[in-house]
Amino acid sequence: MSVKRDLRRMAMEDVLVLGDAEGVVAQEGTSDDALAALSPAEQERVLTMAARRLAFQVLFELDSSRASDASEAASILSRTRGLASHQLEPLVAMISGAYAGRKAADEAFQKIAPEWPSHRMAPVDRAILRLAHFEMSATDTHPKIVINEAVELAKSFSSEKSPAFVNGLLDRLMKGLGLGDSKKPSGVDAEP
Repeated sequence: MSVKRDLRRMAMEDVLVLGDAEGVVAQEGTSDDALAALSPAEQERVLTMAARRLAFQVLFELDSSRASDASEAASILSRTRGLASHQLEPLVAMISGAYAGRKAADEAFQKIAPEWPSHRMAPVDRAILRLAHFEMSATDTHPKIVINEAVELAKSFSSEKSPAFVNGLLDRLMKGLGLGDSKKPSGVDAEP
């Protein structure tokens, strides 16, 4: 297994784990030891991927509960093992921005794929796409990184056909927004 794959596995399974309604889930071993063994750049990369995964999970939960806004995000995040206080505010901002922008995201995807309105999409795919739309339209993260990370979320959490579906819609969104290579990769996200 490659180092990139090991980092991704750690980000998807071991770091910033969301617990159930009763509290944080218990897991064997500790991710703190595994994180400590990484270089600072690798730690940042794992935490960035894990935060994106966590944002997707909270968006999915908010959508499933039909919340009117993202005010419950901090409460949901309080069930997360290993989430430091300095990580909470930017994560809540990302979740709030993506949740507030869900109508704009749904409209953008409706234009791209009229045969797939948001109510016909799998809820997992819808949450992934809404988060990616927010990242592409409101952050400096390179759109190709956003697409890659969204596809990885689809591989981990959705159906067999979802990665191709998510990739196709986001590629068309990137081109429709005129992004492509106009944004330069920055920071730890530079390597998808």
